[in-house]
Amino acid sequence: MAHDYSQYGGVLVERRDKVLTITLNSPETLNAFTGPMHTSMSRIWDDVNDDPDVHVVVLTGAGRAFSAGGNVIAMQKKIDDPDAWAAGMPEARRIVFRMLECDKPIIARVNGHAVGLGATIALLCDIIMAADHAKIGDPHVNAGLVAGDGGTLIWPQLIGFARAKEYVFTGDLMTAAEAEYRADQPRRAGRSARSEGLWASPTTCRRRDAIDPLDQTGRQHPAASARPFHDGPEP
Repeated sequence: MAHDYSQYGGVLVERRDKVLTITLNSPETLNAFTGPMHTSMSRIWDDVNDDPDVHVVVLTGAGRAFSAGGNVIAMQKKIDDPDAWAAGMPEARRIVFRMLECDKPIIARVNGHAVGLGATIALLCDIIMAADHAKIGDPHVNAGLVAGDGGTLIWPQLIGFARAKEYVFTGDLMTAAEAEYRADQPRRAGRSARSEGLWASPTTCRRRDAIDPLDQTGRQHPAASARPFHDGPEP
């Protein structure tokens, strides 16, 4: 029996063969996280993990951005209400842990900027593919906040502590070209791409056998490459 994903608000869920596409769906706010979207992202991965009809997941954003991260207005309301802030922390933690624990390979299709929490969920994916115009960064510091949402967990693992501090402390955004270059550096040096490249895989793909490198049309499956995709100029 196929799993029912209609219960999850703030996202569009589409199934095609064995590929499940989850689209962050608030394009008018550049897919900044609404309450329903945040809750959905903390819970949907359990269903994905247990769904025998899903072999791979594609995570992307509607419109011209992947995700602008946290909703600033909602964040301010939580800052003004410490109880509401504390109540939201377990849900935020579940997003990180459930994505990392999911046995199905997750591919991030970064169709535009991924910022703050948007950057975190992109980097938690097993494979990250980015449009040429996309930028990624964690600018919590620009709002007077310590980087949260798992950013301080995953950035150091991908690019090392020194570089992670540079980007987290300054809030600077990294372009897709810069991220691809950092991913290529360790390959040229004969080291694992996972050690320094943002577009490398942060987790071990436990279901690589579930990815057919060629889809039914004979074209290369997107999971077979971690190179940036070309999506034209930014609107």
